[in-house]
Amino acid sequence: MNKARLSIDIARDDRRRLRQAVARHDTTIQAYVWQAVETRLQAEAADDTALRGDPMLEALWNNANDAIYDQL
Repeated sequence: MNKARLSIDIARDDRRRLRQAVARHDTTIQAYVWQAVETRLQAEAADDTALRGDPMLEALWNNANDAIYDQL
């Protein structure tokens, strides 16, 4: 699997809270953050799938300009 590094800047207080949460869950920062991201991505995918069943929205999304997003 090809991997890419992702880096974010967070406030010191947020970093402290993150480290406390990681310790409570006995995991790493990387695993904790990835689980949060994956959960959010799955929820958005489910929302997107639900909305795509709507005929009104389907007509809006089914066009050449937005077709590029179908490849993501």
